Amino acid sequence: MNNNKTSNNFYALGKRGAWVGIIGNVFLSFIKILAGILGKSYSLVSDGLHSLSDITSSLAVLFGMIVAAKPKDKRHPYGHGKAESITSLTMAVMLIIFGLMLGYKVIFSYFRSAIFIEPASYTLWIAVFSVVAKETMYRYKICLGKRIKSTSLIADAWHHRSDAFSSAVVVIALVLTIYGGERWAFMDRLGALIVSVMILYIGIKIYLRASSELMDESVDLEIKREVKKLASTIKEVKYIETLLVRKAGLDFLVDIHIEVDANLNVLESHGIAKLVKSKILQEMPRVKSVLVHVEPYEAKGGKK
Repeated sequence: MNNNKTSNNFYALGKRGAWVGIIGNVFLSFIKILAGILGKSYSLVSDGLHSLSDITSSLAVLFGMIVAAKPKDKRHPYGHGKAESITSLTMAVMLIIFGLMLGYKVIFSYFRSAIFIEPASYTLWIAVFSVVAKETMYRYKICLGKRIKSTSLIADAWHHRSDAFSSAVVVIALVLTIYGGERWAFMDRLGALIVSVMILYIGIKIYLRASSELMDESVDLEIKREVKKLASTIKEVKYIETLLVRKAGLDFLVDIHIEVDANLNVLESHGIAKLVKSKILQEMPRVKSVLVHVEPYEAKGGKK
């Protein structure tokens, strides 16, 4: 069986995706913060700080992937896959805190009188470049995250998408501020406030999803249907009474109760259970563990 090899390959892809985010965000946050400070744009500086938070989240994803990829041991008989979900939860909390802090600073700044200073025109082009770059990073990570079914990578992808949206808001704010003059000066800070609300919303959404995984919420029906279909190919299996599938990192853990002929002895029943386990592990590389419970099949009414 190549389940461990497949799992390791998926974790390797996940770590590569995290590195793409780290390198990309280091570059973007640097140019946006620098251009925002030199070009006198409050919203661009805020957007740069958002990208800076993306670096932290990508580092968290990388750390989570490294820990989750570790093999099981005596203290962790089910492996370390939950580290990936814990990473997602950590990222969500970071986003929520950052969104609240940014919103507070922007709202507080409205009560301070300030002389209008028109942002430099190049800040607009930096913001446009950021939209394109962050949307590209989002599309790369969302495809990779869905492919390897990584909650933390998908969360990180949405972090990039939120940055792309926030940069788009900054573009609009800068266009109005630069070309509309002092009458539209409030748009620069309004853009920063909208960014903070978006960050907060995405943080809450990711938090709820990660919490569900840590509480062993049942996986999507497609995975369960595939497991049930494979188990049913074993002709000795009369009926599948219970099927539970939960996610642990990038892997799935299966608990299945099958019913077999009540006249079979323990050895024969055990042999059928081994066939079911082997079939699922061979056909579904993402499944790392299968626990098969055998019960007698009663023909009354066709089921127990």
